[in-house]
Amino acid sequence: MSGQNAILPATAALLILLYLMPVAAAQSTTGLSLSNSSDSDGRAIYVEGYITGGDEVHDKTTYPIPGAIIYFIKDQQVVNQTKSNAIGYYNVVITSGTYSVVTAAAGFQTLMDEQEFKGTRTLNRQLKKVPYAGIVPYAVNPVLETSPGREAACTICVENSQLQDQYVSFGLQTPEVDGKNWAGWCPEGQMLGIRSGSQREITFMFQYNGDQRGAYVWYVLVTGGSFYAKIPVVVVVKDMPYESLDLYSNYPSRTVKAGDTARFVFSVNNGYARDKPLTLEIQKPDGWGATTGNGTLYYAARAEVASSDFWVYVPQDTPPGPYTVNLTLKGQDVSSNMLTLYLQVEGTPAYEAVIKGYKASAQGYPSINLTDGDAFDIPVRVYNDGEFPIDIMVTAEVGENWAYYMSGAPWDKITVEPGSGSDLIIRSRVPNGTTGNYTAKIYLDGGGQTKTLMALLNVTSSESPPIKSDALGGLLLAGGTAGVITVSLLATARKRRRY
Repeated sequence: MSGQNAILPATAALLILLYLMPVAAAQSTTGLSLSNSSDSDGRAIYVEGYITGGDEVHDKTTYPIPGAIIYFIKDQQVVNQTKSNAIGYYNVVITSGTYSVVTAAAGFQTLMDEQEFKGTRTLNRQLKKVPYAGIVPYAVNPVLETSPGREAACTICVENSQLQDQYVSFGLQTPEVDGKNWAGWCPEGQMLGIRSGSQREITFMFQYNGDQRGAYVWYVLVTGGSFYAKIPVVVVVKDMPYESLDLYSNYPSRTVKAGDTARFVFSVNNGYARDKPLTLEIQKPDGWGATTGNGTLYYAARAEVASSDFWVYVPQDTPPGPYTVNLTLKGQDVSSNMLTLYLQVEGTPAYEAVIKGYKASAQGYPSINLTDGDAFDIPVRVYNDGEFPIDIMVTAEVGENWAYYMSGAPWDKITVEPGSGSDLIIRSRVPNGTTGNYTAKIYLDGGGQTKTLMALLNVTSSESPPIKSDALGGLLLAGGTAGVITVSLLATARKRRRY
């Protein structure tokens, strides 16, 4: 079924003249206007009232309508909605401003109009009952919210109180405002059979492919036998809360030299239901160059994540220090968040790192004295004196591929905040039977800077040193002492056996 006005059969057209039964509101059949409420000051106000039904013959006869839904729409947002209770009473809290108010109930004509709310007030709504013909169609969800390119579903329920089964057919009438950009269809077909005394539901789909925002009115046309109805459905087109352009980079920091070109990679997650042709807006220091491989043009496919290279040229005469480049993607009706890229132009290192707790050797490296089988720690502290956070990857090489693990560096990475330090520990063990001189190397890579820390490992045997030939006196002394100790132990054992 197309989005054009449905052509009714000749019999149905005649019935329109015989039965004045439009379910449409008394207002214009054009798109429902949503004012930009410039008069709104954000004050919370209280609105209450009664929703009642009236008899077309006896206008003064009214009665409460329980379960009627009332919507308050402002600036392309359904600000609040509620249902009437058993006596037709409702109450809501909204902010001041001008609203489109939609009131709908099964078996009654939907009422749509604009109301201005400057303070707490009573708003009563009286709906006109559809003349009874045994067939009652109504929209289960008469107000929909969607965004450009995103499908919205409306459920129409048809109740058959006649004594016979009834077939009804459906048509669609597009909004008169911006109608060429709308499409409407029924995936289940244009006919529906309802048994006597039962009800059935059918779903219609609406899709807006333009660039405007606002509320529009569709009409679902229902015909069957001597019955005809025209059911309004309000479709609010807006940016949904979960729709956004998320611009980010996994590694937004670089350390460069003056005259270098730094390469970044940025990504964008397009959460909209439509492709977005975009332009990259760049804020950079004067005289710097910055571009993608496609200039400043960028195309984001709907519901996808895409990445792009981004190059920043740092002029030769750039003084050392921290700099930033800001990126924003903008389109006709959308804008991303701002992504900030950080560049540290060398002159001062991005960070410093030291091995703590050991004296330096003659070569200037920390020296660690060990024996075979010893477990040992190499504490490392990293300092960030810059103005940006730095992520640093850490790896190590201990001895001849000795096993090690790191404490304080989850996933082999540490983050050092500006003006602070971060600690980690390399823990290892000397293999049994190993002696000699070895090294431990800790490799740091982050912020565009690589650094290697080294410690000397001096390993001796855990066994007693060999006895020299000229130490016979010491040997005799040691033997005599051992004999005394042995005699003493034997004497102690005899005493214990006596007791």
